[in-house]
Amino acid sequence: MATLELPTQGLGSWCCSLTQAIIDDAGLRRLAGAKNESSLPGGEPLRPPGVAGAQNILFVSQWDNYPRQATLPLRGRTRRAVLRMAGSTSAMQSQFTNGEIVVAYPDGTTATLPLRNPSTWWPIEQDYVDDGFALYTSKPASLPSISTSTPA
Repeated sequence: MATLELPTQGLGSWCCSLTQAIIDDAGLRRLAGAKNESSLPGGEPLRPPGVAGAQNILFVSQWDNYPRQATLPLRGRTRRAVLRMAGSTSAMQSQFTNGEIVVAYPDGTTATLPLRNPSTWWPIEQDYVDDGFALYTSKPASLPSISTSTPA
């Protein structure tokens, strides 16, 4: 990199241009065990595949390294859905909408959750400190960051 530009993979900054996202869910898979079930800190059930190598993740990006969007077909009924998300962006992309989760219902209506860092999603490479001065977040206490690679 010859200039102070953002890294081409979309993660890091000009002074950390070789940063790579390492997504490792081995800890969640170990917790799930043979039953393929564990719980998030709030008690919500999580059913990751316990078998190593089974697909349970997708990546999207506004950069050229992943698709720009993805569609997941859903079926059944529920009053709420809990999504495990990991994301990252540059500091200059904080505090505004970086993406959206859109749920389309059979009647044609939709519900949209804007992904605003750090309010509705949290970066994977760091944990912010909400000091009320340099950083303020409305992240609810019920949305904790948890490690995916090492069981708690």
